Amino acid sequence: MGRKNSALRDALWIRGYRQADLAEQLGVDPAVVSRIINGRAQASEARKREIARILGVPQCDLFPESPVSWTPPRTEARDR
Repeated sequence: MGRKNSALRDALWIRGYRQADLAEQLGVDPAVVSRIINGRAQASEARKREIARILGVPQCDLFPESPVSWTPPRTEARDR
């Protein structure tokens, strides 16, 4: 289906999480997390947000194909 998500795999490893740990927090079977990591399943945008929240990582770092939901703050126009 897709390609492997090494960013998600690496984020799990860095935090000492197992796929089963993430699956438990998401309330899904560990096979679901495995399929997402191995590119055999596509996570919904809501699931991507939840994974990013659990891991404390910006969603765009884990899922670069996701639309960016962050908007930069507005700056005041400078006087001329």
